[in-house]
Amino acid sequence: LRTAARPAPASPLNPEIGKARRFAMVELPLSDFKRVKDYHETTVNDVVLAVVTGALREWLLMRGEPVRTSTTLRAMVPLSVSNEDDALRSPNHVAPFVVDLPVGEPSPVVRLQRIAYSLRGHREVGNPVPALDIAGVAGFAPPTLHALGARTATEAPSRVYNLMVTNVPGPQMPLFAAGAALVGSYPVLPLSRGQALAIGATSYNAGVFLGLNADRDAIGDLDVLAAELVGASDLLSDTVRVSRTRGRGSLRAAGPRR
Repeated sequence: LRTAARPAPASPLNPEIGKARRFAMVELPLSDFKRVKDYHETTVNDVVLAVVTGALREWLLMRGEPVRTSTTLRAMVPLSVSNEDDALRSPNHVAPFVVDLPVGEPSPVVRLQRIAYSLRGHREVGNPVPALDIAGVAGFAPPTLHALGARTATEAPSRVYNLMVTNVPGPQMPLFAAGAALVGSYPVLPLSRGQALAIGATSYNAGVFLGLNADRDAIGDLDVLAAELVGASDLLSDTVRVSRTRGRGSLRAAGPRR
């Protein structure tokens, strides 16, 4: 409540936005996120947010923005929750939580631990739905949950957060449509007024697929931020001191979307 009551920190992520968009896609191996999660005793969602935080830090520094040890960016993070007496029958319980991302912290491990500590309080209060339960929902749940998360976030005043970040676990087996394999699932989150960036992540079939939607004019260097996501993931993986099994993540950036 104290966090939500304060205005979001000033940042280049919150200008007046137009109608044109840029979109970038990043794929990372889920195994790296799980190794980091197990080694540091956190969750995959914690690791996703830590990777986003590390990428935003480097992006701000490259832009010449002032970044001090106390600098933070506030993320709206919709989480799936349930009532104690309500089984997960459909993915329709999503609550908004605000989390301060410590972009001023230079250590990737400390960033991860600070985020994990913040989200631990939300998990204790919000009764979150386990990832395996979400992935087991009939049909392909991630698009529905991303949409519900975006809708939930837009109901909150935009002045209390800098960007929206959603993370939805999907099935860890290949899916097919009329015989064609689904090879990736990149979320495309809408932008709210005064919000120049939204990041969605979907884990599917041993991969983590991130979709970055941004205002075209405000974030002309979206490809730089996308590349920094790969670098931030590498930094956290290096802290585990375990050799990679799938190598570096692949990066695909798309041009402006109108």
